[in-house]
Amino acid sequence: MPKKMGVNSKAEAARDRRSAAEADRRDRQERAKEEHYWAEGSDGGHVCGGGAGQAAVGQ
Repeated sequence: MPKKMGVNSKAEAARDRRSAAEADRRDRQERAKEEHYWAEGSDGGHVCGGGAGQAAVGQ
């Protein structure tokens, strides 16, 4: 009869930490995109499109 394998609690905890860190990173990235969107929209009413504001972001 085979042995019952237990759960590796350290691996499970590490997996949870990685998952939480990844979710936090995604959340921060999403907020940064939204902040950038709204900051770009306040420069004369242009929300989308190219121009001087778009070129400055890439540098």
